[in-house]
Amino acid sequence: MPILFFQHFPTALPECPAISAIGRRSRFVHHTSSTSGHTKVSKAKSDDRRNRDSFKFVERNGDSPGYIERRSSGYTSSGPNNASQGYRIGTPQKRPTDAQLEYLTAEAIRTGFPKSTAEATGALAGVLRSKNSNFKDLEMKWQYFGDEIMASFKSTDLSASRPDVPGRRQIEISYMKGGLPNMITMLHMNFLTREGYREKPNMLVQQDNMEAAADSRFPHEWYVATRQLQRVWHLHVGPTNSGKTYNALKRLKESGNGIYAGPLRLLAQEIYERFNAEGIPCNLVMGDSIITVDPDAGIESSTMEMVDLNNEVEVCVIDEIQMIGDTDRGWAWTQAVLGVRAKEVHMCGEERTVEIIQKLAASVGEELIIHRYNRLGPLEVEPKSLAGDLKQIEKGDCVVTFSRRNIFAMKRMIEQQTGKRCAVIYGSLPPETRSLQANLFNDPKSEYEILVASDAVGMGLNLSIKRVIFETTTKWNGEAMVGIDISSIKQIAGRAGRFKVPGRDDGPVALGPDGKPLPPKPQVGWVTTLEPKDLRAVKSALQTNVEPIRTAGILPTVAQIEYFASQYPENTKFSDIMKKMLEYIKVSELFHTCDLKESIEVAAIFDDIKELSVADRMTFIMSPINSRNERACAVARRMAECVAWAEDGSVLKLYDMDLEALDILPTTTEDLQRLETLHKMLIHYLWISYRFPATFHPRQTAEELKDICERQIEKGLQAVKFTRARQDRVKKIRANYTLEELSQVPNDPSSTIDLSGLDVGTYSHLAQPDEAASIAETHAEVMAATSAEVQRGQEPEPSLEPRLTKPNYRERELQKKSGKGSHFKAPNPIKKAFKKNSK
Repeated sequence: MPILFFQHFPTALPECPAISAIGRRSRFVHHTSSTSGHTKVSKAKSDDRRNRDSFKFVERNGDSPGYIERRSSGYTSSGPNNASQGYRIGTPQKRPTDAQLEYLTAEAIRTGFPKSTAEATGALAGVLRSKNSNFKDLEMKWQYFGDEIMASFKSTDLSASRPDVPGRRQIEISYMKGGLPNMITMLHMNFLTREGYREKPNMLVQQDNMEAAADSRFPHEWYVATRQLQRVWHLHVGPTNSGKTYNALKRLKESGNGIYAGPLRLLAQEIYERFNAEGIPCNLVMGDSIITVDPDAGIESSTMEMVDLNNEVEVCVIDEIQMIGDTDRGWAWTQAVLGVRAKEVHMCGEERTVEIIQKLAASVGEELIIHRYNRLGPLEVEPKSLAGDLKQIEKGDCVVTFSRRNIFAMKRMIEQQTGKRCAVIYGSLPPETRSLQANLFNDPKSEYEILVASDAVGMGLNLSIKRVIFETTTKWNGEAMVGIDISSIKQIAGRAGRFKVPGRDDGPVALGPDGKPLPPKPQVGWVTTLEPKDLRAVKSALQTNVEPIRTAGILPTVAQIEYFASQYPENTKFSDIMKKMLEYIKVSELFHTCDLKESIEVAAIFDDIKELSVADRMTFIMSPINSRNERACAVARRMAECVAWAEDGSVLKLYDMDLEALDILPTTTEDLQRLETLHKMLIHYLWISYRFPATFHPRQTAEELKDICERQIEKGLQAVKFTRARQDRVKKIRANYTLEELSQVPNDPSSTIDLSGLDVGTYSHLAQPDEAASIAETHAEVMAATSAEVQRGQEPEPSLEPRLTKPNYRERELQKKSGKGSHFKAPNPIKKAFKKNSK
């Protein structure tokens, strides 16, 4: 008989409710170095923090049975090969010895009944929380129930067994099927049946399974292979332009084996290009594009959601770590931090992340080293604003505004009043176009001397900005006008003062004692506003400390969602299942559930496609769908149908894909927006094609269309011109518009609303009587400016009808593939819509 003994192991620090699966010691270091302000949090052994309830059992016969981990709310049984998915589902176990079975049964009885109603889970929860239940009475009955079970172990008279008490063999089988959790579940069901709750056994089992599937309190246990490593965490914190990312990337280069994970496709592509330009082989992995420079390359640049969690590497650099607290994408940062299999994990971001990263490191018992940095050059706020005078804008300035219309309006007015060319950057632009515009601005030999941008410049873009000018400090968030948050103002303002500033004359290059040129001196970064009223808000924001991040974002795994969905009938809408799961999800105080509202809305698109599996359905739900655009949603639905029904998913056969936009010469923001929407649909198609390559092919066609779309967008950036309306009048219009009216403004509610065709009488229901004339006057100014543009020779937008009669891109390509003549025409959704509207 194998020898059974118990071995204590230390638990995690008291402030961290989630403890590691093997009870590793939590280690912190705190040291300070004179060079870059490195801080280590000192090593604290926790041998004296033993817990009598924390133990594991081992057999000396060479086998490795599962360990039992004590938690405040129950047990988790696991084995050496257990790939836990985040919910307490036990794995099959070997047959226990008599001594083991007796002990395990005693533990199941001791811990199977909760200490309070609030802690109740599984089948007991529904009974204990009902109005007619008596907690103390049921607790006493549970003790009697347990005493009778333990008495049956000591009895040698098998005829004395009772039908309402599980026997030794039944308990043994339940343990072998699913470990201790399965044994506790079996005892719960026997107890409820014994006490007369026979009428709802299926419902109680279902509730138990649903709660188990939605249990997300210990996400670090989802990455079993990673927990077998002993990693070292390096947290690089400091303000913008402090060199934290530079030092992390330097370590990545030294190792020659690792991963860079960035928040944007643009950043991943920038690191990929930089490393290869330096002769360091680096592959690029993004959701919609995979570029393999060298199959043996040791370094990979990827977006955060595409981080490789399977292969072991030396170094992983996780950029913009403050995004871990984001309510939408925070789960991707948490997944990378807890799951990446790297010996060194380097995280770069803001000071406010220190507290949450310390707690996460403690939860997995891994070493954390903190490196603090100061800004390389000072950041100063100018004493005065520009007072609306655009002529004061100089070479190297970046004007920040928050709507597409205002970006193009500012570009036009600056070019008219200063004679300097402007590059533009905003979020809806394709990453390739943004990169091109950034390069034009950074190049001292380029004629583009000024940058007009949205808040997209705040994250990661390497721009040579001398001064940041805020055109406004408010933006439209989709529902109302709100002030820019403090963190965003700091991040955007911090982009000022890069070393390589356009137009700066540093004089002769200084040489060091060794005759080599010294690095340039740090330059002052300047910040101001266009209007005086915004300057005070910027000054206040830069002097305010941002609140620390308290929790990290997580999302349930696909395995959890699959198990949860299996508890419902097949005809249940998947969007309804996701709504219900949101109610059941449990997280610890270290985490928060990321917003699933948009995912639930996207899930509704595919509800009636019954042939989609849960895994395929989740792939489409998590894909980059432009859910605000009906046409994009129609394309996504058609692609899901191709997967479900095994049909050809060629991009040319997706007739809702607006390929006719490629024939447009973009001259208005509507044209530009149409191209941007098409570009997003093509990105989505490429993203899906990598998950279902047999259905969506050839991928090269979509890549070619994407390149054409990007070239058309670049043309549009030069041609589109708009007039910037007066801010006070625009605010009056926005304030008086109803939500229904705002929802009709295409994709950019913060832009100046098109009031063509309305007279002063029409404006009266949008504003107070004394404001109607003022609003009408604003409209007249906009219309007059537009008419003036046409008179100056700007080409007006081509009419829709002639464009429909000319062969479009899809028709030409299908003609080539089918071998048919020019008489062949594919269905044209725009023409169809035009005919319908004309009727």
